[in-house]
Amino acid sequence: MQAVPREVTLATGSKQELTVGDRSLDVELSSTAGRHLARRGKPLLAELEILFSCLVRKQINFRDLTEDDEAIFISDKLSIIVRPVLFELCAKDESESHPPVVDMPVVDVSRLIPHRLTIDFVDGEWTGSFSFS
Repeated sequence: MQAVPREVTLATGSKQELTVGDRSLDVELSSTAGRHLARRGKPLLAELEILFSCLVRKQINFRDLTEDDEAIFISDKLSIIVRPVLFELCAKDESESHPPVVDMPVVDVSRLIPHRLTIDFVDGEWTGSFSFS
Protein backbone atom coordinates (compact mmCIF):
# COMPACT_ATOMS: atom_id res chain seq x y z
CA MET A 1 0.00 0.00 0.00
CA GLN A 2 1.53 3.30 -1.05
CA ALA A 3 0.92 6.70 0.45
CA VAL A 4 0.42 9.57 -1.98
CA PRO A 5 1.93 12.79 -0.55
CA ARG A 6 0.03 16.03 -1.11
CA GLU A 7 2.69 18.17 0.58
CA VAL A 8 6.31 17.17 1.07
CA THR A 9 7.55 19.29 3.97
CA LEU A 10 7.98 16.53 6.53
CA ALA A 11 11.75 16.70 6.95
CA THR A 12 11.61 20.28 8.23
CA GLY A 13 9.05 19.51 10.91
CA SER A 14 5.55 20.38 9.85
CA LYS A 15 2.39 18.78 8.56
CA GLN A 16 1.94 16.43 5.61
CA GLU A 17 -1.42 15.31 4.27
CA LEU A 18 -1.43 11.93 2.53
CA THR A 19 -3.92 9.65 0.86
CA VAL A 20 -3.48 5.98 1.78
CA GLY A 21 -5.90 3.80 -0.15
CA ASP A 22 -9.12 5.76 0.18
CA ARG A 23 -8.18 7.27 3.58
CA SER A 24 -6.73 10.68 4.36
CA LEU A 25 -3.84 10.75 6.87
CA ASP A 26 -2.44 13.92 8.43
CA VAL A 27 1.15 13.44 9.66
CA GLU A 28 2.47 16.09 12.05
CA LEU A 29 6.15 16.14 12.92
CA SER A 30 7.56 18.50 15.55
CA SER A 31 10.51 20.66 14.49
CA THR A 32 12.74 18.71 16.93
CA ALA A 33 11.62 15.41 15.41
CA GLY A 34 12.15 16.83 11.92
CA ARG A 35 15.75 17.76 12.74
CA HIS A 36 16.51 14.32 14.24
CA LEU A 37 14.78 12.55 11.36
CA ALA A 38 16.84 14.50 8.80
CA ARG A 39 20.08 13.39 10.55
CA ARG A 40 19.21 9.68 10.50
CA GLY A 41 21.17 7.40 8.21
CA LYS A 42 18.36 4.84 8.04
CA PRO A 43 14.64 5.44 7.60
CA LEU A 44 12.61 5.37 10.82
CA LEU A 45 9.64 3.01 11.02
CA ALA A 46 6.64 3.97 13.17
CA GLU A 47 4.71 0.78 13.89
CA LEU A 48 1.13 1.77 14.76
CA GLU A 49 0.06 -1.09 17.00
CA ILE A 50 -3.63 -1.57 17.74
CA LEU A 51 -4.31 -4.21 20.41
CA PHE A 52 -7.82 -5.62 20.35
CA SER A 53 -8.90 -7.05 23.71
CA CYS A 54 -11.42 -6.08 26.37
CA LEU A 55 -10.30 -2.54 25.60
CA VAL A 56 -8.49 -1.21 22.55
CA ARG A 57 -4.90 -0.12 23.19
CA LYS A 58 -3.04 2.09 20.72
CA GLN A 59 0.72 2.56 20.86
CA ILE A 60 3.56 3.44 18.51
CA ASN A 61 6.79 1.43 18.42
CA PHE A 62 9.72 3.10 16.68
CA ARG A 63 12.57 1.17 15.03
CA ASP A 64 14.75 1.10 11.93
CA LEU A 65 13.02 0.13 8.70
CA THR A 66 14.14 -3.24 7.31
CA GLU A 67 13.87 -4.69 3.80
CA ASP A 68 11.25 -7.18 5.03
CA ASP A 69 8.86 -4.48 6.27
CA GLU A 70 5.81 -3.91 4.08
CA ALA A 71 5.65 -0.26 5.04
CA ILE A 72 3.78 2.79 3.83
CA PHE A 73 6.39 5.39 2.86
CA ILE A 74 5.63 8.83 4.27
CA SER A 75 8.96 10.31 3.14
CA ASP A 76 12.47 9.06 2.40
CA LYS A 77 13.16 9.13 6.16
CA LEU A 78 9.82 7.94 7.62
CA SER A 79 7.55 4.95 7.04
CA ILE A 80 4.61 3.48 8.91
CA ILE A 81 3.09 0.06 9.42
CA VAL A 82 -0.35 -0.58 10.91
CA ARG A 83 -0.15 -3.71 13.06
CA PRO A 84 -3.40 -5.06 14.52
CA VAL A 85 -2.67 -7.59 17.28
CA LEU A 86 -4.41 -9.79 19.85
CA PHE A 87 -3.16 -11.18 23.15
CA GLU A 88 -1.36 -14.46 22.57
CA LEU A 89 -3.13 -15.96 25.60
CA CYS A 90 -6.24 -14.76 27.40
CA ALA A 91 -5.37 -13.70 30.91
CA LYS A 92 -7.28 -12.22 33.81
CA ASP A 93 -4.63 -9.56 34.32
CA GLU A 94 -4.27 -7.50 31.14
CA SER A 95 -2.46 -4.73 32.99
CA GLU A 96 0.98 -6.20 32.17
CA SER A 97 2.84 -3.55 30.18
CA HIS A 98 4.10 -5.86 27.41
CA PRO A 99 1.99 -9.02 27.25
CA PRO A 100 2.75 -11.47 24.44
CA VAL A 101 0.77 -10.60 21.31
CA VAL A 102 0.18 -12.20 17.92
CA ASP A 103 -0.65 -10.52 14.64
CA MET A 104 -4.34 -10.38 13.88
CA PRO A 105 -5.31 -11.37 10.34
CA VAL A 106 -6.97 -8.43 8.60
CA VAL A 107 -8.27 -8.54 5.04
CA ASP A 108 -8.05 -4.79 4.40
CA VAL A 109 -5.50 -3.05 6.66
CA SER A 110 -6.21 0.29 4.95
CA ARG A 111 -9.43 0.44 7.01
CA LEU A 112 -7.20 0.76 10.10
CA ILE A 113 -5.19 3.74 8.80
CA PRO A 114 -5.66 6.54 11.35
CA HIS A 115 -6.76 10.04 10.41
CA ARG A 116 -3.94 11.72 12.32
CA LEU A 117 -0.38 10.77 13.30
CA THR A 118 1.80 13.01 15.49
CA ILE A 119 5.52 12.34 16.04
CA ASP A 120 7.96 14.10 18.37
CA PHE A 121 11.47 13.54 19.74
CA VAL A 122 11.67 14.22 23.50
CA ASP A 123 14.54 13.47 25.91
CA GLY A 124 16.34 11.32 23.34
CA GLU A 125 13.28 9.16 22.56
CA TRP A 126 10.80 9.02 19.68
CA THR A 127 7.23 9.53 20.87
CA GLY A 128 3.95 9.71 19.06
CA SER A 129 0.23 9.25 19.01
CA PHE A 130 -2.46 8.53 16.47
CA SER A 131 -6.22 8.98 16.33
CA PHE A 132 -9.15 8.00 14.18
CA SER A 133 -11.12 11.25 14.29
